[in-house]
Amino acid sequence: MKRVIGVWLVLMVSAGSAMAEVSAEASLQAARSELMSAVFDVELSGDADFDFSQLMVTHQSAGVQMAQRIADQTDDERLSRVAELIVEKHRDDIEAFNTWLGRYDEANPDADATQIRETYQTVLDEFAEDRDEFQVGEDAEARFANAMIWHHELTVSLGQVMLNHSVDAQLRILAGDVVREANRDIAELRNWMQTRNLDSNP
Repeated sequence: MKRVIGVWLVLMVSAGSAMAEVSAEASLQAARSELMSAVFDVELSGDADFDFSQLMVTHQSAGVQMAQRIADQTDDERLSRVAELIVEKHRDDIEAFNTWLGRYDEANPDADATQIRETYQTVLDEFAEDRDEFQVGEDAEARFANAMIWHHELTVSLGQVMLNHSVDAQLRILAGDVVREANRDIAELRNWMQTRNLDSNP
């Protein structure tokens, strides 16, 4: 009888562990899906500054959720530190962009609005087409790294659009900082993947 109970307990523990792994992977998959879709729901006005700020609040918020998930679940100390720094920096970005938006109640598109809106949309369309290529990887950590590289590369591209059109000095500084942070994170994630002999997307 004791042996039967012991076997039953082992089976229950194993089942519980398997369910936890499935739950953790499902949580990461949901966060990754949000990371790679949320930004496309932002309605573009053609105001380069307003649109960029709105895009970044949405984009970085999804990045926080994804990075927090992997930081909570990974056993890789280096990746955990990278994820925690992403969470910290993105939260600062969100606060800064929300502060800027708080001073501008609505978009104020000018004569270049159509061109600006089309340029932002072109970038978004290109990244929407490429996102499936960045959802691959040998394990959850590799898939996180690839997804975050995609996330940061989109940040850089959107930032370049904004910098090409904006004359707001404060926002240009903020955008420059965000682009530099994104490029640093891309390099760090690619290096982490190389140390594990994993392929990152170009």
